Amino acid sequence: MLRGRIEVFSKTLITALVATSILLSIDPVFGTEFKIATLDSDEARPVARRTKILYETIGHSAKVSFLPARRSLAEVNAGRRDAEMARIAGLEKEYPNLVRVPEPIYFTTYSAVVRKDSGIESTSWGDLKSQKIARAMGIQILRIRTRDYMVEAVPSPKSIVKMVERGRVNVGLMLTSDAERFVAPNGELKILKPQIEDTVLYHYVHKRHVKIVPALDKALKEMRKDGLLGAHYIYAF
Repeated sequence: MLRGRIEVFSKTLITALVATSILLSIDPVFGTEFKIATLDSDEARPVARRTKILYETIGHSAKVSFLPARRSLAEVNAGRRDAEMARIAGLEKEYPNLVRVPEPIYFTTYSAVVRKDSGIESTSWGDLKSQKIARAMGIQILRIRTRDYMVEAVPSPKSIVKMVERGRVNVGLMLTSDAERFVAPNGELKILKPQIEDTVLYHYVHKRHVKIVPALDKALKEMRKDGLLGAHYIYAF
């Protein structure tokens, strides 16, 4: 009987070791904590909570750090962080160490802020080209859209609002959530309608973690199906 128990234990141990070796061959960092970077904004907080759920779904954990937008990308591209939480498609062309997860993670909008007495009503990119503009620093879609414009990149949305208020620029461009936060109490400014840009965002990992991209993609699809990605994501699709 003892011999039989030893044989059963041995078979069980061998099976466990084989399963572990398979997991490790698929993903050498299985079960570890991923360091996620993202730009520092109020809108990023609920997305960070969903990102933690995303990594838990595939057997990992995640710690999200809120950084200035440009530094966030640089940290991930340099390999000092494991992933960038939510960015526009195409960044892998400019940051070659980033690998995009195909399924979107979030949907966001950007707005233009002007003085009420400015006479500016249009949110057409073409119509804004003749205006002096301040845009939020590090937000790639705004950098791309205003590449040939008279534009100044500014570190914080609060500073942009002050620049518009004081007449240093005609238009301020930022996340809609930031515009609503800083402009609402100010009687001299207004947020142009509709929003100037609607954007689908994607999760990126450093290329050393490329093996987990299929698992992240599958988990995001399931979270979308189950309604776990939030109202903004559902609205986008």
